[in-house]
Amino acid sequence: VGISTGSPGIMVHIFSRNTGHPLILERGDGSNTQIEIKAAGVTRGYWGSSSTANFLVYDNDTSDIHFVVNQTGKVGINETSPLGTLHIKEGDSGLSAANANADTVFIENSANAGITIATPNANTGYLTFADPEDDNIGQIIYRHGGSDANSMGFFVNASERLRITRNGNVLIGNGNVTTQEGDGRLIVYANTRLHPAIKAD
Repeated sequence: VGISTGSPGIMVHIFSRNTGHPLILERGDGSNTQIEIKAAGVTRGYWGSSSTANFLVYDNDTSDIHFVVNQTGKVGINETSPLGTLHIKEGDSGLSAANANADTVFIENSANAGITIATPNANTGYLTFADPEDDNIGQIIYRHGGSDANSMGFFVNASERLRITRNGNVLIGNGNVTTQEGDGRLIVYANTRLHPAIKAD
């Protein structure tokens, strides 16, 4: 079926020319306005909107709203009232509000919750802090491979200041932190010397 077009490309093709949105759906009773999605004759879900969410995705199989974009632009995954700009919820933690300085991404569960950074064996995982002058002024990295495989590095002011090696040695320095296997469990490098200022076995 073609509306304002003589060459429909699919079952229903609406051509709006220059008159705005080609299709508007609206209910007058204040209930959710939804598009029903079916597969093999069974309703699987709905796309739509409500008075409290600009956009939502409803899963009919689980009777849950799994995705919401609310009127302030916050996104909720398994959460209809997101507490952060992006709120990912696996379970209810009992927390009613996120800290205002740490609510860009909010991850929640009723038990353990976590974030995974996964890479191949030869690569490095990065958690990076940036500002307008430097896109990696601070970092926490984990090296899965390379010359110091399975070590974790902490970068401050764009230089590595602390490294934990695969054997549990802790190296602290002024940006010249290098692996010193067997030289001590704690090594602190001085500013003007390459050899340790402090070495504790």
